[in-house]
Amino acid sequence: MKSKCVVVFPTAIKMARTNKGLYQKEVAEMAKISRKHLALIEEGHKEPGPQLRKKICEVLEIEEEYHVPPRNK
Repeated sequence: MKSKCVVVFPTAIKMARTNKGLYQKEVAEMAKISRKHLALIEEGHKEPGPQLRKKICEVLEIEEEYHVPPRNK
């Protein structure tokens, strides 16, 4: 039986961005946020709201439902 690999959102967006050869500044401009805000999301220090999360996924062309946020303990 195959297990499903779930990647947390910060890791997923950083991987997608670097795989596309994009800088944080470029993705941030397309998502209409600051580079610093994107950096904080990629580092896991900020959790984007649903609309921003959707926009980042659209910009990076990744499926939102496969990238669940880490669970709070």
